[in-house]
Amino acid sequence: MGEQFAANLNRRLAPSRPSFFELAAQEGMQSALNPAFQYAFRIVANYYPASFGWLYRFGDEVGALFDAALQFYYIEHKNASFSELFYGMKRMASGANEVTPLSRRHKIMSLLILVGVSYIKTKLDRLYQEKSQSVSDQSESRHFLLEWYLKLYPAIHFLWEAHLFVYRFAYLFNSSNYWSPLLKLAGVELIRITPDNDIPSPTRGLLSHIENSSSWRTLLFGLPAALLNSSVDLLARIIPVGVFFLKFLDWWYSEDHSSQAATLNYLPVPPPPPKLKPVSTDVVLPSHPVQCPLCGKARHCATALATSGFVFCYTCAHDYVEEHGKCPLTHFPSTLDDLIRLYPDN
Repeated sequence: MGEQFAANLNRRLAPSRPSFFELAAQEGMQSALNPAFQYAFRIVANYYPASFGWLYRFGDEVGALFDAALQFYYIEHKNASFSELFYGMKRMASGANEVTPLSRRHKIMSLLILVGVSYIKTKLDRLYQEKSQSVSDQSESRHFLLEWYLKLYPAIHFLWEAHLFVYRFAYLFNSSNYWSPLLKLAGVELIRITPDNDIPSPTRGLLSHIENSSSWRTLLFGLPAALLNSSVDLLARIIPVGVFFLKFLDWWYSEDHSSQAATLNYLPVPPPPPKLKPVSTDVVLPSHPVQCPLCGKARHCATALATSGFVFCYTCAHDYVEEHGKCPLTHFPSTLDDLIRLYPDN
């Protein structure tokens, strides 16, 4: 049933109109860029903390710069973002001809929205998560702006996601040409790349110009430019493979159920177990807490016994456990491995 429904939807599409599934796939790939950059930054910072430790603090900003450089190249030369071109799509000005390149205004708006909105949303999401967890203690004072932010942001986030859903739903049933409100804000639509509307590569055009020219100046200055453009084109083709590889490493080395583990870290601390009562008649608790129950003097090299939690002098506990194999007070079976050396501040 679902396959027939999807086939009917795709059959009604114009040849240049991307399908719902293609658009959803490219959006997922676009959202994977920043995590891939962050994972690469973590690797570099871990290996070279003295030189690149600052990447931990400014990872979002550096990632946005890398994203901006990547998207600038694709929008400038391909009229498409990185993920859109990967799935065979490009941007077209609303109401324009499919072969008409984007204007400077459309390119700037597309770049600002692709990079700026993603960066701002990432920072707002992280701020909400950090502040909502750090202020879970009601006794901690909060600024009134932070109070309002924590109250309003979930509603704003819901309205934004609902707005996106409306656009997705309208696009799915051919009621709109815009996949998202951000595309409408930029004044562009997404279309499939076909042989009729494809933009020729600048490297191809430059090489063709060099071949048809007999001037030595054209060869002298054209070949380095062609090599540079070819290198950039090659790098642009390698980047998708690198992104998938970094995402795979991030998934491979990440902890299972990381989100659940993060949630468990903020659960209330359970109460300690009940204090064990001494059962020995030979050894009794001293009147002062700094005294050793075995020698009755001030503890020297304080050492706790893990099986009971009581603290003794190291030599007293070591000799007693080695001889009797139990706690002096509770008589719990113990070994020398249960001795834990303590280092009080004073």
